[in-house]
Amino acid sequence: MDVADTFGFLLGAWRVSRSIEDRLAGMTGSFEGSALLVIPPEWQARGVWARYDETGTLQFGGHSGPASRTLGYMRRFDGTVAVFFPDGRPYIDLDLRTGSCERDHPCREDTYHLTFTVHSLDEFEEHWEVQGPDKNYRAITTLRREPPDPQGLTTA
Repeated sequence: MDVADTFGFLLGAWRVSRSIEDRLAGMTGSFEGSALLVIPPEWQARGVWARYDETGTLQFGGHSGPASRTLGYMRRFDGTVAVFFPDGRPYIDLDLRTGSCERDHPCREDTYHLTFTVHSLDEFEEHWEVQGPDKNYRAITTLRREPPDPQGLTTA
């Protein structure tokens, strides 16, 4: 499924379900939670930046507890998005205009191979294959759109 504007497509609230297979540790796990990509009020004037906040519960081996991550998204005028870590370092460029995108992200000596696939206006998947001397795991994440926020926080 094609997406005209990656940033506009991703804005909003999502249910997140992730399976994790750590081949180095010989363990599997899961994450269940929610994600919200919004333009914070202090960024409204710019209109091209949004903050991604993901929160939920991670179950991995004998561990069960809260987990979260935050990323910054910058809209590009060609329909793509630049994604940044919270400290401002670049993470990946994301382009869902054709409905799928593959990217590699080096992290020290490990490589994250990321595949994104849009299934509908309300669902997409991320597949991570991570390999290197420190990590060897697969994570598959399904994101399903939540109903619009009645307070209007998901406006583009």
